Amino acid sequence: MPFGSNGPNSLSDPQVQAFLFPTYHDRGRTETTIYNATLSGALWTLPAGDLGVAVGYEHRREDGRFVPDAFNQAGLNTGLPATTTQGSYSLDEAFLELSVPILAEVPGAHELSLSLASRYSDYDTFGDTTNSKAGLTWRPAEELLVRGTWAEGFRAPSIDNLYGGVGGHP
Repeated sequence: MPFGSNGPNSLSDPQVQAFLFPTYHDRGRTETTIYNATLSGALWTLPAGDLGVAVGYEHRREDGRFVPDAFNQAGLNTGLPATTTQGSYSLDEAFLELSVPILAEVPGAHELSLSLASRYSDYDTFGDTTNSKAGLTWRPAEELLVRGTWAEGFRAPSIDNLYGGVGGHP
């Protein structure tokens, strides 16, 4: 009885289990190194509050490696075949943020403020980008808050996107 509950060649047999359910050993490593400097505080006091500012610089390096199991590399499992992925990139970024109070404690504007931010990113692998954001906060009464934000977004390619190994198709 090959699929009986016990005995040789049954699903409880350790040799059958090892054959049907092998253990795979993929290896991966990621490392991020960051150096940054930020200055923030109030530049001066306006009638509605402090004009806040933040300015900074960041250097970041991303390094990664993924090595699939030999079975996976040879396509001898139920998943998709894959090869090693390895690479790194670095970038330099500078940013500036402002918090501008416009009105405070006046009829129709318990608070009215503007926030502005911009970030410049320079990647060593594919180029640079500048992304900005503007936001408006209006509190017509202490119990009611209205906010609006406009922002640009950017997704940098990952190490897998830039250096991905060969992968199979289903």
